Amino acid sequence: MKIILLLLLILQSNGAISAAQSWMRASYWFSGSGFRISDINSSLFTHIICAFGDINSVTYELNISSSDQKYFSVVSSTLKQRNPSVVTLLSIGGERSNYSIYSTMVSQPSSRKSFIESSMDLARSYGFDGLDFSWPSASTAADADNIGILFNEWSGGLPAEKIVLVLPFYGYAWTLKDPKADGIGAPATGSAFTPEGDMTYMAVKDFIR
Repeated sequence: MKIILLLLLILQSNGAISAAQSWMRASYWFSGSGFRISDINSSLFTHIICAFGDINSVTYELNISSSDQKYFSVVSSTLKQRNPSVVTLLSIGGERSNYSIYSTMVSQPSSRKSFIESSMDLARSYGFDGLDFSWPSASTAADADNIGILFNEWSGGLPAEKIVLVLPFYGYAWTLKDPKADGIGAPATGSAFTPEGDMTYMAVKDFIR
């Protein structure tokens, strides 16, 4: 079982999280999903996370691929037209990244510095309110220790209310053994709709229709 910890850094003053806000309603938007940014109903969410930025294997600076730049540059302005209070985040990593590069980056002070400085500069230049660090495969003790060092250095100078450590819950669809037994923990025969049971927002909307 993988436990995925996401560190959210809120960079701008309008991205503060209210003390009365008990739940984050967050969604990932992937540039290759086929779902247009303008079609996202941002009023449904408190946070929308734009995926993904990645780390340069030589400089360890955060970068956005040339094919994604034109999309990422309008994400925040487009989403805030419908919901000015939505917090937009640039996500770093994802399951397709080469995490040996991440492991090297977090292990060296100089490479962490390059990553931290470039990540904040890049997020601000694209109008994002903050950053989301998604490393789903960090499994060694050394990586865990070094990630802790990175988080301490990354959050330096930011007030505590600007930093959120998140344990996300993902929804999956299952084929019930007995359709009438649909409570929590009900027996299932396997996944539904897709091989792993995960569904995109578009797929859920199509199913509801």
